[in-house]
Amino acid sequence: MRITHRCESLTYSDLANIPSTLALHIGPVFHEVPESLALRLAQRECVVSLEAQGYTRRLGRDGRVNPRKWNNRHLLRNVGVMKASENELRAITGDTASARRLAKVGPAIILLTKGTMGTVVWSRNEGVYKVPAYQTHVVDPTGAGDALIGGFLVAWVRTGELLWSCAVGSAIASFVVESPGPSNFGSSKEIEGRAQEILNGATRMRGRI
Repeated sequence: MRITHRCESLTYSDLANIPSTLALHIGPVFHEVPESLALRLAQRECVVSLEAQGYTRRLGRDGRVNPRKWNNRHLLRNVGVMKASENELRAITGDTASARRLAKVGPAIILLTKGTMGTVVWSRNEGVYKVPAYQTHVVDPTGAGDALIGGFLVAWVRTGELLWSCAVGSAIASFVVESPGPSNFGSSKEIEGRAQEILNGATRMRGRI
């Protein structure tokens, strides 16, 4: 991936009028949300989730995006949910993931996304589970991660059921990847049907992930 232009960093005044919400997702792409601002947002009275990718990237001389080690423990301990890929999590932990290492990262819930291999969801209270991806024809994977975390948060604040929330997010993501761009998220009935199938395939994990 290569960056040709960067936007200005957001400031607190840009986001001062965000209304009260049950959930808030912080999803920087490339450092446009300063960590100090993310920390202020993380202290809001709601479920706050963080997308790790924006802070685990650095810009090379040729404009290419390269991985970057990152671990803002203060920020990580103030968010309740974090979504990350295996590479992003490695940039934070310095190693491949294990249940013990995830427990030290900070958030109470971590969604480790593995594309068509599904999602590993770790919870401080409930342990580690593998939630499969819905088997479908992938046309464009762009936006699948955003759809997953968005669906997860909506279901989580409504039900408080970890695996069901992850299954809902995975179901919505499965609709997004079936066509170019975010053109279809599925109807409520369709989402529920796929989510139930995904939930039926969820399994508990132990040890290394």
